Amino acid sequence: MTSKLVIAKIGKPHGLKGYAYIHINDYIKDYLYSDILIEVDEEEMYIEEVRKHLKNRNLIKFINVDSINQIENYRDKNVYLDKRSLLELNTSLPWPELFIGEELITQDKKKPVLSSYFVLNLNTSVELSLGNKIFIVPYDNLNFNFNGKKLLMIKSLSLYNPVE
Repeated sequence: MTSKLVIAKIGKPHGLKGYAYIHINDYIKDYLYSDILIEVDEEEMYIEEVRKHLKNRNLIKFINVDSINQIENYRDKNVYLDKRSLLELNTSLPWPELFIGEELITQDKKKPVLSSYFVLNLNTSVELSLGNKIFIVPYDNLNFNFNGKKLLMIKSLSLYNPVE
């Protein structure tokens, strides 16, 4: 896999049939992960199912992991997925972490770099760096578009004041 990102951490087993709790990033937890190739400790595996469970938690089941003893071997391990697969899973605005350190294309031909993102009250904002200026911009469909390869800022960066 190329350009891998940690998307989740496997928790304790749940039941006897190879399910485990999974602590998955909130931004990407509603993606459809069935039959997706992932890595756990450099071992390639396929996800059979990710499903919602009580108290806003999720369960994961891997193909060919069918018992509590088998899934216990993966407890507390990180789940990695390559960037390309994450982009293919989302048809709208992708997880902003995928673009950290990349130049964006803007309407006014400026090329800010996405340096970080944060979530406040269920709203995501990104921090864009342009020279020595930093801009905080809401990460939504009003400001950004994804063309399948690059993240595009569809409004002018000049609409936002730099952070002092």
